[in-house]
Amino acid sequence: MAGKKKGQPKVTKSKAQAQVSLGGPNRSGGAISEDFLAELRYPQAAVTYNEMRKNSPVIGGFLRAIESAFRSTTWKSVPYDNSSVGYARAGFLQETIEDTNRPWSDIMSDILTFLPFGFSFNEMVFKLREGSDGHPTSKFRDGKVGFKDFVLIPHDSIIEWLYDEPDEPDELIGVRQLIMHGGFGDGRGGTADVPLNKSLLFRTRAEKNSPEGESVLRQAYRSWYYMSNLEAVEAISLERTGAGIPVLHLPPGATTKAEAGNLSDIEVAKQIVRQVRVDEQGGIVEPDGWTFRLEMSKGLRPELFDLAIKRHRANILMSVLAVFLELGTARVGSFATAKSGRSYFENSLEGYVNTVEDVFNLCAVPLLFELNGITDGQLPKLTHTTFAGEGMVETIESILKLLEAGLIDTDKAVLSEYMSDILHLPRGATITEQRIHEPHSEGHDKEEKETEEPEDEPEEVTPAISTNGATVAG
Repeated sequence: MAGKKKGQPKVTKSKAQAQVSLGGPNRSGGAISEDFLAELRYPQAAVTYNEMRKNSPVIGGFLRAIESAFRSTTWKSVPYDNSSVGYARAGFLQETIEDTNRPWSDIMSDILTFLPFGFSFNEMVFKLREGSDGHPTSKFRDGKVGFKDFVLIPHDSIIEWLYDEPDEPDELIGVRQLIMHGGFGDGRGGTADVPLNKSLLFRTRAEKNSPEGESVLRQAYRSWYYMSNLEAVEAISLERTGAGIPVLHLPPGATTKAEAGNLSDIEVAKQIVRQVRVDEQGGIVEPDGWTFRLEMSKGLRPELFDLAIKRHRANILMSVLAVFLELGTARVGSFATAKSGRSYFENSLEGYVNTVEDVFNLCAVPLLFELNGITDGQLPKLTHTTFAGEGMVETIESILKLLEAGLIDTDKAVLSEYMSDILHLPRGATITEQRIHEPHSEGHDKEEKETEEPEDEPEEVTPAISTNGATVAG
């Protein structure tokens, strides 16, 4: 119960606004030390997680499935209301994500590294839209500011997190990046401080507001470690059990190391049994009195390795909610179990995409419009289509029920386009495409307008709307 209690001072407005405690992760300066395993603390964690995602077919397959889903997701802007200004601003935002200097799907792949590494720190780089002869080039020639790229700061190049000390010791303000020699283009190396207010920080979790989040592979690390070692031991064991364990019997009077050093009979015999292999060049020359044989192991059961490896593989997939990826490799499971597992996986995918969407709408979109002189807070939002997958039938049935109940307004273009994307149906021109083909749209390249052939019938001119110093097409 809030309020004054006996023995406690009264909470005034000034005291209520003051922070007494110190939040944030466990850190020493700019180094975070949240994990109790040294190999999972940065910068060593970047090496560990990179090995896990590139060396393990199980983990690699899981991440590839997510990346493919991300690349197939359609992103669009939604106006803040149905006014002409709202649609104009939504169209401008849609233009900017379609006018980056590399495909949007590639940018999403960079951002997606926040899953295996726990976080992704991307610097926002902007450009003036000055047409095809600008540097960098743009599809539009209106002088506005648009997105150029979202540059991923490599995880293994971040050497320090920057905090606002001593004023706000729990407030992150950027990162310090180590740049190798030649990175600046003139042979120089050094460090670069990348500010947070010009960057996007994507995290899987925000526990203690740690900028490093937590890798989705964290709970899989123990199983991956054991499985990797078991696979190595299994390969050695199968070689030994398949070919046999080499045994070399020496005759009485064989020389020892004490007598002849490294050239003694016993040292030569040790070298032979260590290096012998059963292949096309294998062979042994037996000196007089020496006896060589291959002894088969009687206690080793190779199938036990397979059982242990399968158990750890299942644990890895379970930790990332992707057990359904193992279907077909085992003789257990049912269709219902597979469908349920896929549903959990798709829900987790939806959560990851929502994380990306929230960061863009919270940080990237406001800065974009602020650079274009719009600061009234009436901004469009970037959204995405959901993952229909095998639930498409259920989706269609739900839509039909909502239509029968009159709960869906089919006249709204945004809603109809959204449904078309969910069901993977073709649809008409997007907001951006409509604006590009408007005869007097500011988003259209002036050079292209000069080359357009006049039509016989007069066209209706769409008026331009001025909003806080930035003019956008209505």
